[in-house]
Amino acid sequence: GFAFLFAPKFHPAMANVAPVRKEIGVRTIFNALGPLVNPARPTHMLIGVGSITLGEIYAKVCLERRIRAMIVHSTDGLDEITTNGETLVWDVKPDGCVEFKLHPDDFGLSVHPLSEILGSLPKENAQIFLKILKGEETGGVYDFVLLNAGAALYVAEKALNLKHGV
Repeated sequence: GFAFLFAPKFHPAMANVAPVRKEIGVRTIFNALGPLVNPARPTHMLIGVGSITLGEIYAKVCLERRIRAMIVHSTDGLDEITTNGETLVWDVKPDGCVEFKLHPDDFGLSVHPLSEILGSLPKENAQIFLKILKGEETGGVYDFVLLNAGAALYVAEKALNLKHGV
């Protein structure tokens, strides 16, 4: 399985700094440290980063810690695989790290502008998510979910390769 664990609820150190982080209102070093100090100590991780520099650092750390990981950074600035263009990938396996770029075209998917995949109010986002699960949603958000879920399946070794995951 896979899960998202909200750090302030599951990590004692993150819980202690949460009020200060909220007050500051901008990304801090804790955004970068979070996945690397995960108390669950996952062996497989899909990690989105906000910069190329962080991607390179995460890849080295994951390789040293023998974590099967895929670190992603899209060229449009997202810390996820994008449907808006290219995504830089560091694919970390026990025998090394391979860097490459992904594009929606690689999976037979269309390019979608960021405006088409931006979230909205929580209730509306939940409705879209339910439609995706029911197979009733198409378009940019659906393709975005396909790409990122496919990558998670690949990293978890539930798919033979990225195309198979998607």
